[in-house]
Amino acid sequence: MKTTSLVLVLSTDGLTGDDAALRTALWSQVSELLQPTLGRVCKRFEPAVEAWRQKIDQDYGILLGRSDPALFLYFYSSGRHRQEEAVQYHLHGMLDSSQVSDRQETETTREYTITPKEGCTMALQAHLFWHTSMMRGEILPDAGIYFVPARQACIAKSLHDQILGHMDQYALAVVRFYSEVGHVSV
Repeated sequence: MKTTSLVLVLSTDGLTGDDAALRTALWSQVSELLQPTLGRVCKRFEPAVEAWRQKIDQDYGILLGRSDPALFLYFYSSGRHRQEEAVQYHLHGMLDSSQVSDRQETETTREYTITPKEGCTMALQAHLFWHTSMMRGEILPDAGIYFVPARQACIAKSLHDQILGHMDQYALAVVRFYSEVGHVSV
């Protein structure tokens, strides 16, 4: 069984109540959002009690920017760091599985033919699938972080600045995904 952690960035806009009520309402949103991933990208998911060497004591693994600023920043940064590692991993996997040849050049363009290396078709397809899914805004457990309000894993600098500048309006749900080793349904 393989496990991965994912940080979901959530907006608290329009939600009221004390911290416990907010965490309950936010976990309900997270559960609804992640339900379609069951059987497709994971076997099960649950609130994380620990991720990236940091314990999480808050109910449902929900960190409120207004109440848990230090942990919020730690997990936000860790999620973004894990995302960069995953992007690099899949990019290198794509490049290692490909061969570039038949360069054609004109005055304004260069064209290359990219084909899978012998025996690497499945690996290339998997890495391409990951990058395509990431860019389409799909939830990928190994992507490190997912921005629920934007429905995407990658965000513009302006949204990043908005989140950090107004942490009191955001929460993080740290989720643990479980899957069979090598299990990905395309």
